[in-house]
Amino acid sequence: MTRPVSVVMPALDDLDLFERHLPALFAELEKHDADDELVVVDDTGHNVLAPALAARWPSVRVVAMGANSGFARAMRAGIEAARHELVFLMNPDVKVRRGFLEPLVACMPEADVWAVVPRILL
Repeated sequence: MTRPVSVVMPALDDLDLFERHLPALFAELEKHDADDELVVVDDTGHNVLAPALAARWPSVRVVAMGANSGFARAMRAGIEAARHELVFLMNPDVKVRRGFLEPLVACMPEADVWAVVPRILL
């Protein structure tokens, strides 16, 4: 049985990046088929992302920060909002490659593993 993952993504006004990169992420989450979720943290301080994301991807949960709080606080807010124990942190400018998630999840049952990181190719 595969474990579900919460993907947490802090964002500013990144709608063009979502349009380019979320289809590949959603394809991988669908393939993973484990009730995964995407939590986008709107760090604009104006809750501008929720309406646009809901119109295009209704399954995305948006956590709106009351003010621009910076990367670390936005990540923490997303982690705290995550429904699952496994959390994958990523930025909206990352386009995932096919098959990226399964090897990461597969490493987590090991007793001496507390975090895994994918290889990043520029």
